[in-house]
Amino acid sequence: MVDAAACTQYGATIFNLGSGHHDLVVEGLDAGLTIIDRDSFSVGVNGCGDTVVTARPGEGLLRLEYAFDPVNTCAGDFLWYSLLDVTANQLISEISTASTPANQSRFACGGFLEFPVPLGTYRLDWMQAVVFDGGLGRYVAVDQVCSPPQTFDVTAGGLTGVPVTMFPATSDCGGSTAAP
Repeated sequence: MVDAAACTQYGATIFNLGSGHHDLVVEGLDAGLTIIDRDSFSVGVNGCGDTVVTARPGEGLLRLEYAFDPVNTCAGDFLWYSLLDVTANQLISEISTASTPANQSRFACGGFLEFPVPLGTYRLDWMQAVVFDGGLGRYVAVDQVCSPPQTFDVTAGGLTGVPVTMFPATSDCGGSTAAP
């Protein structure tokens, strides 16, 4: 069941919710209908009457804590990735060949890769360090994640660090490279 209410209403009503326990997700959306904060919780309904609950949608700070193997040095210029919001089952952030030139160079290799995301569960589908190859006229991966996608929770109360190890793009990843 989905209900929408303006934030200035300071509440929403869900009708015909039967007795028992129910999982609720409350999300705040911006003008472009992008999820900017979220609260998930379970509520028990004991029958007839109103059950009042308080939701506190929020966001957390996500940091992809990347390292390189076998030598912990980035050979690329920028970091690209694809991040799925598992809670909403939608792509929340991606930097790839389809991104604008400004976004393609948003995260310099060697700096932090962190940004706010709504509270919830996420999956890092792929990540690469890339460099512009003038001969080819495009970015190419020099390092990449070889492991299966990682799923993790971003919770309230601070920073969620997710360790990510990348290997040379020329290494044998067992055929598991997944990136543009």
